[in-house]
Amino acid sequence: MDELRWPGTLSHLNPRQTTVEYVKDTLRKAILGGELVGGTRLVQADLAAALETSTTPVREALRDLTSEGLIRSDPHRGSVVYEPNAYELDEIYQICRVLEPLAIRHAVEHIDDDLIFRLQKLTNACSTSGYRSSG
Repeated sequence: MDELRWPGTLSHLNPRQTTVEYVKDTLRKAILGGELVGGTRLVQADLAAALETSTTPVREALRDLTSEGLIRSDPHRGSVVYEPNAYELDEIYQICRVLEPLAIRHAVEHIDDDLIFRLQKLTNACSTSGYRSSG
């Protein structure tokens, strides 16, 4: 766990956010951001220490993330980051093949000169900042 870049202490906690929500959001971002990859074992005590909290909010956050499908509970390994199998990946690919062209057609129908101008400014800003996409 220590190679992950956690946001730090609970001082990052939004005043309207519970500790469980903080832990859940932190883990969700780490999973969706690729810091916690599929198959990674999530040990409650390690997570609690890294996030500087007790195991109770960690346990509740893991339960919630399991119900969201981001984590699975393995009887022998405990909580594990969900890793889709080949069939599920193929299903996702097939859905994307249908939805992506539809999204592009929809976007093209609603684009205007102002949006094009703003996108060009963002592209230029990324180019001058040295930003490189991962794709």
